[in-house]
Amino acid sequence: MHRSLFPVLALLVLLLASPARATSVVELDLATHIAESTAVIEATVGPARVTVDEETGRPMTHTALTVVAVLAGDAPPQLEVSQHKGRVGDRELLFPGDGTLEPGTVVVVFVTHAEGRWWLTALSQSVYTVDGLGDDAVVTRQMDGLVFFQRDPVKGNVVPAHRAAPTRSTLGALRRSIAAAKGN
Repeated sequence: MHRSLFPVLALLVLLLASPARATSVVELDLATHIAESTAVIEATVGPARVTVDEETGRPMTHTALTVVAVLAGDAPPQLEVSQHKGRVGDRELLFPGDGTLEPGTVVVVFVTHAEGRWWLTALSQSVYTVDGLGDDAVVTRQMDGLVFFQRDPVKGNVVPAHRAAPTRSTLGALRRSIAAAKGN
């Protein structure tokens, strides 16, 4: 998948969103996830602020991240991840399947820089929450609110695969997997 396919993927996500508070997305393997991302970073989550998008009038949440380590790609020491969600006055926008970035937590995130902003590359499948310190820290991949679809390798069409479930590993194992997937 190339960066030019992001609008198509976004449209697919919107069209296939299930009324059961889930979002249908194409599942990304680790190598593809890295390739589609500008960076994979380990970061501490800072405060969030909510604004109103000038074009759509909808709430947007912007969450500060302080980069602890860049595991793939390039990223500045501090960045702000934008998400189409939040509450402004009596207007609230929720996007099932979007990642959760809680202030004070440590995360590993796959992010893309586009349109002058940083975004999660593939909603909640781009967020791993870190619990603990060092290589033995437990990492849990956020998968709430996602239903996966896969691209049929022969026909190229998208077919249902499975409901997403959180995955657990260690920070050391995730770092090694990312290094191996990017060829280091």
